[in-house]
Amino acid sequence: QCCAFCGEKLSSLESVLGPRGTQWHKACLICRGPPPPKPKDTFVSYRKQAPVICGKKLDSGAKVNKEGEVRCRDCY
Repeated sequence: QCCAFCGEKLSSLESVLGPRGTQWHKACLICRGPPPPKPKDTFVSYRKQAPVICGKKLDSGAKVNKEGEVRCRDCY
């Protein structure tokens, strides 16, 4: 079996069930949507680069958009 995201082979120890019954690496099953906007009164550190993706860990209840991308409920 291969990971639904990266296409690499899966072992039974690293395989997790994703949306629509697909198999994923645990590290691959994350939300790749844009990060949620920060509230205006939140302190922003300029030392760290802003995240490019949301990055939340997902499970089999994750949403799949019309392009086939996996998203968390907030980013869907």
